[in-house]
Formats: sequence, structure tokens, C-alpha cells
Amino acid sequence: MPVRRQHTGPLYIQRALYPEDDGTAHLMLLHPPGGLVQGDRIDIDIEAVDAASVLVTTPSAGKFYRTPATGTHQRVGLHAGPNSRLEWLPQEAILFDGANVALSLDVDLSADSRVIVWDSVVLGRPAIEERLMQGHLDTRLDVRLEARPIFSERTRVPGLADSCLQDAGWGLGGAIAMGTLIAYRPEDFVAQDIEALRQLAVSGDGRYTVTLVDQLLVVRALGQSSRFVRETLALAWQALRPRVMGKPAVAPRIWAT
Repeated sequence: MPVRRQHTGPLYIQRALYPEDDGTAHLMLLHPPGGLVQGDRIDIDIEAVDAASVLVTTPSAGKFYRTPATGTHQRVGLHAGPNSRLEWLPQEAILFDGANVALSLDVDLSADSRVIVWDSVVLGRPAIEERLMQGHLDTRLDVRLEARPIFSERTRVPGLADSCLQDAGWGLGGAIAMGTLIAYRPEDFVAQDIEALRQLAVSGDGRYTVTLVDQLLVVRALGQSSRFVRETLALAWQALRPRVMGKPAVAPRIWAT
């Protein structure tokens, strides 16, 4: 169970649920204002201590509103202690046209920890046919194993008014949503793990890849809808959880509402 909770500002953690036989805590991270406005910064640090088992998600997509002067920032730090099991599975971040957003995800692994994390963004509001014309997205993803960097990437997506990257074949190819899932376990992943993910029954307009980067298994998805990316990552999580965590996938209750 959670042993300490501290927050300053709008973030809040609901009471933990325990829907699994092994006592894994399912936590829902709330942001009651519903979105970030100009100048906002959110810092989230989650630590799974020795032998802890926790799954953290959010009740809805994060919203990043238009920021004409100063941008918005969200930093997430995940720390997986020895023999811990940590899952970070938030819903997508939606960038309104004109948003200037910096997102960073830092993951610190212990050698015997087990971790599945994902991150996804939507460029604009497709429901009203809005694209990210103005503004930009700047994301960073860094993973360390016993304090040693093993994965680091940065992705910058300018608005369409400044660059054709979103639509270009060498860029996003017209995709409006993208996501990345990373999994780690002490045992090395094998060819069967990769092949199982490549056989996912994914439907919709988009594409995904599965690669092995050192000791990490990486799934990436690009889609013409947030639903494609969300469902692709969820299917990958369902297939990976027994292989990484040693137990079946039990979806957070909020996903069904």
C-alpha cells in the first residue's frame, strides 16, 4: 500500500484499489483543473520501494491549452526500487493548437525491478478537425539502469506553420497521435517476446513497431487517431504483462468507464 503521499498544487491521488490477488495497488492520479495553461509546470515523482507493486494511471487525457507567451512543462520521474514492480500507464496528452509543451519522462531502474511504462500525445483535437498549426511539442525520454544511462531520446514536433514534419513522409506521415511503450525485466527478452507483440490484432489507421534496444523492449505507435495509439499500447501491455510481471493483465477499473 502507499506509505507516503505528498502533493503541492492541484495533483491528487485517489484511494488505492487492490483488484489483484497479489495485492498490487492501482492508483489514479487526478488533476482536477483538467488542463495546463500558460506558465504551468507539473512535477511528478513516483517511487516504488523494495518489493513494492504498483500501477499508476489517470482518469482522463491531459490537456495542454494554447500558450502564446510562455509554455507549459510536465516532468515525470519514476524510480523502481529493488525487486519492485512499477507500471506507469497514463492516458494521452492532448495539445491544443497554439500549445508550446515540454514533456519529460525519466525512469530509474534497479537491476531486479520489473517495469512497463508508456507515454502518448495527440497533436490537436481531431474531433473538431484541429491540427497543431502553431506551437510545438518537445519531449524527452531517459532510462537509467542502476544509474547507468541505457536509453535516451528527444523528439521535437513543430507546428505546421513552421515545418512540414507532421505531414512529411520522412516525419510523422500525417499521423496526429504517437506513443511509446518501454518494458524492462531482469531476464533478457527473447525472439518469442518480440514476435508475440508483432502479431497484435491491431485495427485502425496507423502503424507500430517493436524493437529491442539493449535490455529494453520498445513499442512505438503512430496513428491517424488517438484511439489507434491507445488500443495498440493497451494490447502490447496485455501481451507483455505476463512476460514481464509474471501475472495476467488486470486493467484499471477507470479504463472501462
